[in-house]
Amino acid sequence: MNPEKRRAVLVGVMTSMLLVAAIWNVNWMMTQRRNAVYAARDLATCKELQEHIELLRDKPAVASTKALASQELGQLIAAAAKQAALPNGPPRDVFPQAARAANDSPYMIKPTSLTLRGVSLMQLADFLYHLTGDSGLNVRDIRLRSPRGRKAGGVWNAETTVTYLIYKPRKDAALQAR
Repeated sequence: MNPEKRRAVLVGVMTSMLLVAAIWNVNWMMTQRRNAVYAARDLATCKELQEHIELLRDKPAVASTKALASQELGQLIAAAAKQAALPNGPPRDVFPQAARAANDSPYMIKPTSLTLRGVSLMQLADFLYHLTGDSGLNVRDIRLRSPRGRKAGGVWNAETTVTYLIYKPRKDAALQAR
């Protein structure tokens, strides 16, 4: 192979390598640009969520000055069960529990346990949605169990605990305010 032909082959190989490197670099830059766009969208979403959280922090917590009477709580539960069209009507197993202090604040948390039998997930979600709507109640936990002795068929037994806040300032805090 003469020197000119060798030089032409080397120039061709180097040009091919440069072209491959350029294509790889352009591909890498486009990938980085796409990632930057996704990151910018994620950042915008995070900022919106942060603003929403800060707005919610500034809102006062919905709290009662006294515990709900069992009749009032029963009415809320019955109304939610009716709106959710629960197959067995309102839950019969309603167990109010003792209120407990909410950390180091002037609020007490009053939990109530409910047991619903033979409900679909949609009925449970609908019931809890209507129960917690404007009542000040919050869902603390949900436990699902498959009914015994028969095939579930899309129904569950659900144990849930709902809570609400009671504003009860401590006496020592009231004395410090004077």
